[in-house]
Amino acid sequence: MFKCKDCDSLLFDLVLQPEYQGSVAIRINEHQEVEVAINEQSFVADLMFMNQFALCKDCGSIKRWEYYFPNRLVGST
Repeated sequence: MFKCKDCDSLLFDLVLQPEYQGSVAIRINEHQEVEVAINEQSFVADLMFMNQFALCKDCGSIKRWEYYFPNRLVGST
């Protein structure tokens, strides 16, 4: 998952091209990773993707995301 560095929010919107007509779905998988499905393709979002395309829903910040895994123990895999 990801957390906004400015307000600690976990909520975001993706900034897409205004003319984009395809389907976009976002979910959190069993590993607490953000999965993005665009049309028939899906992938796990990384920090670079989030900082390029995600807008914080709470404070509107862009390019301010960091990894956040609240349920992982230090040293666990």
